[in-house]
Amino acid sequence: MAIRLVRHIGLINTLGDDAAHSLDVGLISPNSALRVTEVGGNDVSVKVTEAGTAATATNGITIKANSSTLVVPDTKPTMGPGEVLLDGTDTSSSNAGERIDLEAGVDSTGGTHLFYDRGETSFTLSAINETAGSDAVIRVEEVTHVNTV
Repeated sequence: MAIRLVRHIGLINTLGDDAAHSLDVGLISPNSALRVTEVGGNDVSVKVTEAGTAATATNGITIKANSSTLVVPDTKPTMGPGEVLLDGTDTSSSNAGERIDLEAGVDSTGGTHLFYDRGETSFTLSAINETAGSDAVIRVEEVTHVNTV
């Protein structure tokens, strides 16, 4: 399996106080995962949610010291609805459900563009030490699977 790095998201290196800490992951592609690597030498529990739910030893995924795993959110990332259709708001209300035709030079730059503002979902990763008193450190990256064939 080949994995391509999409972006480095950040580090959580403040886990020494035994409280759950979070990292704003932001938007994730529906075809991506998070590679979470523990680099501090201690076990850690992590959870990725849309709601920002805090990780605990019972609701998170345990990552052993100095190892890596791929994690996906508890809900699938969305990019909004997958269709663009007219809604019947032309002067005769006759265009409902029809396709959109782009004509050259329809904007001020002379280019042909369709702007579609899709609703996207933002995620948060939460992490907590598996053992009280330990001090785990995690690195978080967004990655995607690449077909090498």
